[in-house]
Amino acid sequence: MQFFRKNSNPEIAPATAAAATVQSGAAELAANAPHVSTHIEAENVAPAQTRRLAPWQMALLGLVALVVVAGGVALGAYFNWEKSGTIAPGIVVQGEELGGLAPLEARRRLEKRFGRLFIEVKTPAKNYRLSLSQLGGEPRINDAIKSAYWFGRSGNIVTNAWNVFAVRREPKRLPLQVKWDKAQLRKSMWQVASQFNTP
Repeated sequence: MQFFRKNSNPEIAPATAAAATVQSGAAELAANAPHVSTHIEAENVAPAQTRRLAPWQMALLGLVALVVVAGGVALGAYFNWEKSGTIAPGIVVQGEELGGLAPLEARRRLEKRFGRLFIEVKTPAKNYRLSLSQLGGEPRINDAIKSAYWFGRSGNIVTNAWNVFAVRREPKRLPLQVKWDKAQLRKSMWQVASQFNTP
């Protein structure tokens, strides 16, 4: 027959009960900790505030955007023209409009108009009609075509684009220079003079 010995220390039972109470409280705190932490964090986070632009700032941004878009369109149009290989619209050589023409076509137009120029030499007896080539003159058509073609292509991009669009409003007039053969000119004049002095 077994007998249970009565606990002679009265503090052991309360200590065991206290330990059990602490463990139970710790478990409950651990279970509720995420909810408590989330609740606290949610209360501490302040709502984000959006800053509204002033009317003048919105107007300035709109103006900047408009300038950027317009500049992009203008540069796109300039690059398309540059790749076309034609003379800029608004170029006029000695009164002949060459804008939009390819160099070869522009040369043919100038040769047709200035290739056979005549000069009338008046004397008391009669008038002499001499061609420019008879007088030793040669229109520098190639130089004129070169100057017309490179207008808007010889500078930087900004200057070129500005010149190309400006010449659409106000035509650019280029001269057609003439190269003179002085010996041929004197020879022709002597021929005219000799005929005039012949009785």
